[in-house]
Amino acid sequence: MSSAGFIWGSCFGPFDAKRLGLSGSARASFIARTVGQCGFSCGLFAAIFSFSHCGLERYRRKKDWVSECLFGFSTAYL
Repeated sequence: MSSAGFIWGSCFGPFDAKRLGLSGSARASFIARTVGQCGFSCGLFAAIFSFSHCGLERYRRKKDWVSECLFGFSTAYL
């Protein structure tokens, strides 16, 4: 997931920098910061999703749609 965040930040960063009117080193710094933030956010989301999924399945000792809904809601609201 952090790779997806890296790719999203790489695509989104230059467009947002252009919209803000940045150029030169300020633009490069903004793009690098955007890529890092998007990568970190997506990686954090994936980690929370994975840990809650495994934890709830281990706790309930079942693999069913209720577990899927519970870890989906827990990830969305954290």
